[in-house]
Amino acid sequence: MCVHLGLSLGVGGHMQELRRIKSGIVSEEDGLATLHDLKDAMWVYENSGDETYLRHVIRPLESLLVNYKRVVLKDSAINAVCYGAKLLLPGVLRYDSGIDLNDEIVMVSTKGEAV
Repeated sequence: MCVHLGLSLGVGGHMQELRRIKSGIVSEEDGLATLHDLKDAMWVYENSGDETYLRHVIRPLESLLVNYKRVVLKDSAINAVCYGAKLLLPGVLRYDSGIDLNDEIVMVSTKGEAV
């Protein structure tokens, strides 16, 4: 796109930097970690057994799903749903109000873990 824009203007052009500042609800101000941070956290964990830094670097999946409406599944239905069974009402413990057809939702266990 930059090259084409430069050609259209007759001056030439190229992209120097492409930077993603936000993806979903995660932005670059959210304390993201680098792969070096992950490597350092693993080293600390392997050598001292302290997982504090590792838990700071690796966030749970559920932290990315906070904007979705939730359907809480019964523990007895989770395994079947994970293996492809359709979710039927007897497998639902509770759900958020206002869920419409074709809405994206998150199915969670009674512990709040994403299924």
